[in-house]
Amino acid sequence: MITVRETRQTDIGFLTAMLAEAASWDRPVGAPPPPPDEILSEPQVADYVESWGREGDAGIVAEWDGKAWKWEKVPGVIWVNGRPAEAGK
Repeated sequence: MITVRETRQTDIGFLTAMLAEAASWDRPVGAPPPPPDEILSEPQVADYVESWGREGDAGIVAEWDGKAWKWEKVPGVIWVNGRPAEAGK
């Protein structure tokens, strides 16, 4: 069964993994995504998860049978950083 819940601070690892997937969308089929430390080495990219949980941030996680971490059954995640654009400069 698929359920949807709000993101939590404990979802940082999951958000980082999903960010790696999104940041490497054009990798060859079957190639693994880059490791988290490689993704987080880019400040503009890292900001999406390292500063997660500030006022204005929001997100939802879809879980399969209560598990967001079982990769073959992850329906998805959506999150936004809700701060003004100039705050990231």
